[in-house]
Amino acid sequence: MTGNQLPEDIIVSDILVKLPIKSLIRCTCVSKRWRFIISDPQFANSHFQQARHHNALTRRLLLYSSPSQVESVDLETTPSSSSPIRNLTCNLNKQPESIKLLGSCNGLVCLCTDPTLSTCDVFIWNPSTGFFRNLPYPCFPSATHTVLFGGFGYLSDTDDYKVVVAVHNVFDYGENVEEVKVLSWRTGVWRSIEVHSLLSYTLYPAAVVVGETLHWFRNDRWLGSAIVAFDLDKEEFREMRPPPNLGQRYDRDYVHCVASLGGRLHVFRYPAGVCDVMELWVMEEYGDGESWTEVFKLKFTDEPRKSVYLRPFLAVGGSSVVAKVTRNSTMEMVRIEPEDDQPVVDMLKRGVEPAMIVYEESLHRLPGCGVEEVKVEEISNPRFSTLLWVTDHWYALLALVASMYLEFNQHEQLLQITVNIC
Repeated sequence: MTGNQLPEDIIVSDILVKLPIKSLIRCTCVSKRWRFIISDPQFANSHFQQARHHNALTRRLLLYSSPSQVESVDLETTPSSSSPIRNLTCNLNKQPESIKLLGSCNGLVCLCTDPTLSTCDVFIWNPSTGFFRNLPYPCFPSATHTVLFGGFGYLSDTDDYKVVVAVHNVFDYGENVEEVKVLSWRTGVWRSIEVHSLLSYTLYPAAVVVGETLHWFRNDRWLGSAIVAFDLDKEEFREMRPPPNLGQRYDRDYVHCVASLGGRLHVFRYPAGVCDVMELWVMEEYGDGESWTEVFKLKFTDEPRKSVYLRPFLAVGGSSVVAKVTRNSTMEMVRIEPEDDQPVVDMLKRGVEPAMIVYEESLHRLPGCGVEEVKVEEISNPRFSTLLWVTDHWYALLALVASMYLEFNQHEQLLQITVNIC
């Protein structure tokens, strides 16, 4: 290494891996070498794990209103911040007016078209990078069958993603689950598994992932209230006890939903129709039904009777971000700060309720279903050295950028200076 060159391991470990996703995407334009590094699946995983370790993952809410209106909102950004809403492009082949969001994991979102008497297609999408992949067709029993609910999760031991869908007949007004299918990303094959008796049409369409288990909340007139869990490794369903004051009987007066916050299982609870108060419970020890603890109880003060139901998405400290749906199907995104003089702050308003799900920003992408990821070899021909590495003068300037990063730790300032140098 010459005196004015910066080693690549410093570029990766001390600079690139610490940048936010938006900055890294811009960095792919610096050089072919940087694009190669940032596009490497190992780098994407290292970046994601480091952000998770330092509690620096950015949680965004995806909103799909129509093919021409797909947006994301930073849940932890105040409404006064610049450009908290981001417009996205979702490259669905048939541009369906309606979709179902089945789950999110490691920054990837699983979604399916929600047809009536037409083909139901399933996809994996990374809203942060635009990565998009079609899944094999699930082969439902007939054209009148479609997805009732589903989930999407990751198994670390086998480095495998799995998709779960529960299927029903659109002409079955009882909406009974007729078939459950599981797709392993490594094999690329859908398999039918046992339709467990604890399944119900009341399970919310998108599963919540905690560890390597999917979760839904069931509130069924005949089966009662419980958390339904699906072990991705064993591919088995089981019931989990809800918080003690919720009980295990059907409760038509309250709405419940599960959430994953800080890697732990949570349950939101609020009155049906009135929506004047919201409770949050956490399972302190996963799997221990006796470890449920109430985190907080928030009260609404802005004419709560106009709301039909709430969709909680984020809870930090004593505040929460929720979507409030009114009787005329309009939706308002609000942040509730119980200690503020103005407890409810409007963040976003829409004329219709969009499909919504929370995801974490990442660089993750997947190879073709059932295909191993093939790592592209670095070009070693000296003729291409100037395309892969810029001149020694560049390294001297980059070293200056690195020193400024270490001194001020300002990610966006680092990127701006780097781009200006280029």
